[in-house]
Amino acid sequence: MAVSALRIYLEILNLLSEIIPILKFLSLLNNTLFIITFTMFINYFFNIPKRKLINIPVILFITIMPILNLLFFRSIDKHYIRSEINLLIIGPAWFLTLPGEIYPEIVNGGIVNPEGADYPGKPLEVSPVREQMRGEYNFIVGLANDYIGYFIPKTQWDKQRPYAYEENKDPGGGESGSAGPDAAYTVFIEIRRIIEEYVSLFPSE
Repeated sequence: MAVSALRIYLEILNLLSEIIPILKFLSLLNNTLFIITFTMFINYFFNIPKRKLINIPVILFITIMPILNLLFFRSIDKHYIRSEINLLIIGPAWFLTLPGEIYPEIVNGGIVNPEGADYPGKPLEVSPVREQMRGEYNFIVGLANDYIGYFIPKTQWDKQRPYAYEENKDPGGGESGSAGPDAAYTVFIEIRRIIEEYVSLFPSE
């Protein structure tokens, strides 16, 4: 059923490509480029309700500043960076797009707070994102429309000594490529809001 709905969506795009010359050119050039461009066109010019602009707190501004924010004139300062998430529903399939790489613990559950991590306490990013989604098939698409870096559960953030897993070794990894320890929770809250907004508009779906 989800495949059939996707085929219908693609047929609509192909029909529109016959009407709008630039879309026809892109469809001949590259089908993936065509779909991405059309979706961004709809988002930016028609401002569909399931698109949400968000401000993500940044502490590693210089190292992870996304080029797309400059291309689309989104606001950037030393404390926040402007980005977006999207919720797309095609038949029974829900697609949630995120501007970075989200840790699977936030999506599927299993967040921990290991001894030595920088922010002790209970996990903030609960309940798991996939459980909040209402589709028969639920997809999370990372690196969509932007790249802010990794979204790491705050209680798993581990940049300062003592380290959680290796006493004398900076774990590096995700923390070095993340906007900061508050980025994941900010995105998580906005995910919850966009889902709640959609459900309030279409409660029977």
